[in-house]
Amino acid sequence: MSNVSIKITGFSERAPQILPEGDIAIIFKAVQTKSAANNQQTFETFIKVLIKKNVWQTVADEIGETTYYIIEGIPKASISSKKTPFTSVICSSIKVVNGVEKDNEESQYNSLSEDTDEIIAISAITVDKKQIVSSKAKKDALNFYKKYGTFKNAIVVDKETMTLVSGYENYLVCEDLGIDTIPVCYDLVVGPEAKDEELIKNIVWYTPEEIIKVELKDIILTEDAHLNVQNFVFRINLKQYSETGKITVPIAIRPLGEGKYSLVTGAARYFAAKILNISRIPAVITDMGHDEFVKNKFAQVNKANKESIKY
Repeated sequence: MSNVSIKITGFSERAPQILPEGDIAIIFKAVQTKSAANNQQTFETFIKVLIKKNVWQTVADEIGETTYYIIEGIPKASISSKKTPFTSVICSSIKVVNGVEKDNEESQYNSLSEDTDEIIAISAITVDKKQIVSSKAKKDALNFYKKYGTFKNAIVVDKETMTLVSGYENYLVCEDLGIDTIPVCYDLVVGPEAKDEELIKNIVWYTPEEIIKVELKDIILTEDAHLNVQNFVFRINLKQYSETGKITVPIAIRPLGEGKYSLVTGAARYFAAKILNISRIPAVITDMGHDEFVKNKFAQVNKANKESIKY
């Protein structure tokens, strides 16, 4: 058996089949293109995915007629009873999403990103439309959608409040194009990559006199460093914050006007506060953007070589 894992996404050709031992088999159709002597031929092939009973039980209650599958597994060559070769895949992980149009010609989504939990109506999401998103972020999102018919990442939404956490540029693209539904992720740990948490870790970057308390609802994600990444590394102790109900180390924010601020650094603490429903968070105000702020503080500490404190 090959050690190479492959990914299969899309709709099944027919309803899942229960095998005698209780495992599940699902058939998918794949379209392949073969080039030969200046001539391209397109042909269909079928892939049979075998899913162990215990793995299937994790998604069985969500299966419907228009279920969209995201499956990873190990492929192997197989031969049918009619001696026809085909590919079978031993499933190692499975995720399903409902709410996607099955008719590809009418569908708004040709494929979905791995972080998608559900397809929901735009109208169901609460958005602070005073947020600011860079023109580059919105242009990149629009170009990606036009090229692939989907978004690179699902927007992140707080499932309890249905409030948009990140991905405002995708939301705006939907508004501009008249798209009624959008893929969402409810995992608040998915989102910005915490590179600022690493670069300014264990350095003196603020004084107690600089710290103010700010309402979390007034802080908005606008920086490309927080919006245009795929993985977020959560390097803080949620249990500690849950027990105290307080964020003790400040974040950095930049005024936007009308009582709103842009998050500059401290994404992990920002999301921790959202997860734990902490309404106010300590912050230091700066007029710099993320990249300039990190570079400036990092250079200051290197030059001064001061005793560090945990960031």
